[in-house]
Amino acid sequence: MLIQYRLYSDPEYNARNKSAAREQKMEALRTRYIIENYDAAKKQMMGLPATPASSIDLNQLPRRAANYSIGDALTSSYTWIPIFLSCLRRGLYVLCSGWLPAVAATQ
Repeated sequence: MLIQYRLYSDPEYNARNKSAAREQKMEALRTRYIIENYDAAKKQMMGLPATPASSIDLNQLPRRAANYSIGDALTSSYTWIPIFLSCLRRGLYVLCSGWLPAVAATQ
């Protein structure tokens, strides 16, 4: 379920135009890295305001509204297919493990 949540919360995964979403995601990561790790002189050489390196407070960042819910993750075929196949495999194992010794005993 954690993997499903990570996939659904990634804007690139849900986007119709994956390349544009990937580019937007990389630009955000690049900007965050510059703000957190570049010193004032390096930022000034890049044409950015010469501010000292500082950490970003995640609570102050704008939040994007989610277009998915827990119900979407629970009803997705990506969730139910592996669960169904796992149950089917276990059922076949139980069926065959009880059936094969009975066949071997009759021979």
